[in-house]
Amino acid sequence: MKVLDAGRGLAVAYAARMLASVGAKVTRIVDTGAPSDPHRDGHPAVQAFLDQSKRVAAIDLRSVAGQRDLSALSLDADVLIDDRRPLESERCGLDFSSMEAVNSRIVVASVTPFGTTGPYRNYRGNDAVATFMSGLGYMNPRDMAKGGDGGSQPPMKLPGSLVSIYSGISAAGAVLSALRLREQTGRGHHVDVSMVETLIPTMRRELSKFFYEGITSSRFMRVWKLAPWGIKKCRDGYVFLQIVEEHHWRGFVDMMGNPEWALDERYLDNDYRYEHRVDIEKRIAPWLAAHPKAEIAWEAQKRSVPFAAVNTLRDLAHMPQLSDRGFFKPFADGVQPPQLFPAGPYPS
Repeated sequence: MKVLDAGRGLAVAYAARMLASVGAKVTRIVDTGAPSDPHRDGHPAVQAFLDQSKRVAAIDLRSVAGQRDLSALSLDADVLIDDRRPLESERCGLDFSSMEAVNSRIVVASVTPFGTTGPYRNYRGNDAVATFMSGLGYMNPRDMAKGGDGGSQPPMKLPGSLVSIYSGISAAGAVLSALRLREQTGRGHHVDVSMVETLIPTMRRELSKFFYEGITSSRFMRVWKLAPWGIKKCRDGYVFLQIVEEHHWRGFVDMMGNPEWALDERYLDNDYRYEHRVDIEKRIAPWLAAHPKAEIAWEAQKRSVPFAAVNTLRDLAHMPQLSDRGFFKPFADGVQPPQLFPAGPYPS
């Protein structure tokens, strides 16, 4: 499978990298007549992560010679992935119609903020724009208190580059589906990925509450009426816990050494726990403060209690699970000091 990575941003770069990791021969097209994206062409380690196993073709897509080079690359390509808005994509000859005229079997994937159709098709956007236009930003961070500092906390974008990564994953999966369709039809296909639309399905519960109950969810609403629930302070950081079922509570009580107050049968009922959640939070706080997150998470695993350590990046760098799977690879392209970078979510 031959893939042309014509994108300038992170989403396309990650989609092409995923395809490269499963055997695709990827050529990155660098448009010499356009500015680079700092999220893609910033730190050398980021470039190494995104462009691993890719060859590079420098082309001025706005020149006659550049268009000839693009056509030559497209003749035997299986896939082209791009992130330009429709008007710009057409000017650069990267739209599906232009590509199909050169190679009728090519699959063209467009990864744009709003998709290539509709009134917003030529709007600009990035991770922050997609977060807030999707409605997801209005609910982040979750479970804010209405009073005090929480009431003045504005909505926030998702951390890091999650939107671009989600969009890249969606594009890679859709490309593989389109290639399978090509086996049946013999013709290429246009894959149209909207970054905004990749986020909306993540709000399945909130969408259901709106369409069926007319309730508009927000960051001030408790999404799950569970107790105890959420991120809690422990001895060396934070843990996340989610006590849903009766056996979860019994296991948690056992972890705490079966304190007398927690053996009250009424606490087996989730509604009762939720009603008395403030008191429960106060009672479990001293126990959590006395134990490290790794110990809590391990003891919870043995009892099938939904607990998780809230890891920092330092924790990730020393996590035995990631080390055993070889997730972090040494960066060996001359950058000093030597660094590690993610290899991918599946061994290859």
